[in-house]
Amino acid sequence: TADAVAMAIRVRLLRVGKTQTELADESHVSPVALSRWLNGQSVWTLEALDKLAPPLGFQSGIDIATAAKEEQRIQQQIHVN
Repeated sequence: TADAVAMAIRVRLLRVGKTQTELADESHVSPVALSRWLNGQSVWTLEALDKLAPPLGFQSGIDIATAAKEEQRIQQQIHVN
């Protein structure tokens, strides 16, 4: 889901020690666009994820989607326990 993608990106930002502004700059996307994606105000596209992937240490947007699935699985386990 879009929320899981946003969570995966936020977690990765923490792990790599970057801010949203740094990610936007390094990805060549506007900070406003990044904020809208992360807050669910815009729909994620594979093109957007592909731009964000390298500065986060991912190979492609598909890697972000995979990380999002893992975040979703973790959240489900937390809510079950």
